[in-house]
Amino acid sequence: MDSTESQGGWRWGTAGFRRRTRALREWATGTRRLRCQEMVELVTLYLEGALDAATHTRFEHHLQQCDGCAGYLEQFRTTVHTVGAIREDQIDPLFRARLLDAFAETAGSW
Repeated sequence: MDSTESQGGWRWGTAGFRRRTRALREWATGTRRLRCQEMVELVTLYLEGALDAATHTRFEHHLQQCDGCAGYLEQFRTTVHTVGAIREDQIDPLFRARLLDAFAETAGSW
């Protein structure tokens, strides 16, 4: 089989094959770039300082290259700060009960 023949849908010697090979290597070594969906899932751990060093580095690298995720992180920080400033006695008891019910309904669905 020469370098242009196909095997299992992969063409040897093509840019696509090299790209897939690099992606597999990055996945195996933990150096694969994070996708935006993964960023959303990791944002709380990032803010809590609970990511391992490699994931933390990958997270920050993604932030430098993705304005959308950088904006999401800032929105999340603002939300955490704002909600954290609310005292329990400032929340209407009926609203609090509805909020707790909503949390109970979604518990475990993440």
